[in-house]
Amino acid sequence: MADPPQLHVVVTGELDVLSVSGLRGAVARRSADGCRSVVIDLEGVTFIDCTGLSALLACQQEVAASGGTFSVAALSAAVARVVELTGTAGRFRTMTLESA
Repeated sequence: MADPPQLHVVVTGELDVLSVSGLRGAVARRSADGCRSVVIDLEGVTFIDCTGLSALLACQQEVAASGGTFSVAALSAAVARVVELTGTAGRFRTMTLESA
């Protein structure tokens, strides 16, 4: 196990109302178990809606509230566009996959 415990989630396909519960649940469980570093790889996301963006922001807030760090890596074109259009780019710490 990494020190501090780390969670690296690879998201593929659609990040929307039908799929966000899995992501939110995984982050919540690991945060409760003491995980303080969360990296979400979004390179394989083909579609993201407001629910998906909201879930990312909620996960970021949950991890930060527990004293951890939340990062997104490898934004797909779909995610990058939604983040840009909504003005939320500055809300996320981004990293390359090599440093993840």
